[in-house]
Amino acid sequence: MRPQAFRTYLDATRASLRAHVVSDPNTGLFLDALDEMSDDDIARCFAERDWPGKRNFQNDPVLAQALNDIPDDNQMGQTLRDIAEYLDWSAVFHGPEAPKDLSDFMHVAALTFRPHTDAVPGVHAGIFVLHPNLDYPLHTHLANEIYICLSGALTIKHGVAEVPHALSPGGYSVTPSERLHSLHTGTEPVILSYIWRGNLSAPNWWWHKDSAGNWMREHWQWEDDHEWRSYGVEPVTPEIMARCNP
Repeated sequence: MRPQAFRTYLDATRASLRAHVVSDPNTGLFLDALDEMSDDDIARCFAERDWPGKRNFQNDPVLAQALNDIPDDNQMGQTLRDIAEYLDWSAVFHGPEAPKDLSDFMHVAALTFRPHTDAVPGVHAGIFVLHPNLDYPLHTHLANEIYICLSGALTIKHGVAEVPHALSPGGYSVTPSERLHSLHTGTEPVILSYIWRGNLSAPNWWWHKDSAGNWMREHWQWEDDHEWRSYGVEPVTPEIMARCNP
């Protein structure tokens, strides 16, 4: 049942992306990624869903509220309601080093996954549920990313100085490879459909200012045991700033 049900949801995602391809060619990258997915790529998610951090989230009141808040005219969101009972949830950030203010308030259900190789880019697509009043700090990663909002509202900031822009149901945001970005939710939970395309095993870099006001970045890595670990902090050089904050 799962591959068939998830195919229906991914088809609704394709339809949403096709509606934007002409006006925003950047969305074509993610449409191509979904078109490349096979039933084996969907099934792979469930073969790998026993990692630490898995939890029963189906009856969680935050998820229930977020599903209830999906607008009736949002086709992707309505399709998500149909498959919600089949989803396997886990914390996005898991492990003793993962920050509690993120690990307890960000949950993910993966729908399809293809590992990155020299021959083909990795693809990972699924659903995020973000709790209210969540701050996901400025960070970068190599994979290209698209978020499609299905429920709730949030703001996304690209770069150090850019004014955050609002995202509400039906809206989307594309983040190119290595572009600095952050997320903030308001008083309601948020459901985001996400697609990543690129090197999914490369480091995540989380940015902050030190006590002297200098930009630093911390190396975070998702390891083979499915835990997140930090590998230290380094200064943001002018070259890195120019590349990640154009």
